[in-house]
Amino acid sequence: MFEEVQTVHTLNKEGKLDKGLRIRLALFISLAIIFGMELILDIFVKKVAWYSLIVPFVLGFIFGLYVLSRLNSINWDKKKRMVTVGRIDVVGITILVAYWVVRVDAKYLLSPFYHSILTISGATFSLIFGIMVGRLSGVFRKVHQVHQDSRIRRK
Repeated sequence: MFEEVQTVHTLNKEGKLDKGLRIRLALFISLAIIFGMELILDIFVKKVAWYSLIVPFVLGFIFGLYVLSRLNSINWDKKKRMVTVGRIDVVGITILVAYWVVRVDAKYLLSPFYHSILTISGATFSLIFGIMVGRLSGVFRKVHQVHQDSRIRRK
């Protein structure tokens, strides 16, 4: 994972990341930080049991990494000589709307698994934090892969 982050950082310094991709990465990082902070608040301030949040985080991470990150169309543009991204990120907005729906109806959706609204809130933040970290990891992996493939083709 560190190699992928380093590749993205290097490409950004060299000006070889598309503006849309930079904005998307900034959005993912920002959302991951926001949901991560909410999760930390749930654990330390609201005293939600951290071990009850592991499964939602892992499920969200796997879903974000292997399902949602595949929706990103990241390619090497030969003319511009940079990594570009395709369509608008509708999935990210859908996740945010789904979160709001779950927050409103969380008592009924998650009550069979969790018995406290605080734990439900923590599980929701954990799931969404996992999704955002998974998507971010997937984008980093895809950018690294596209960059490596473009270097191989240029040789």
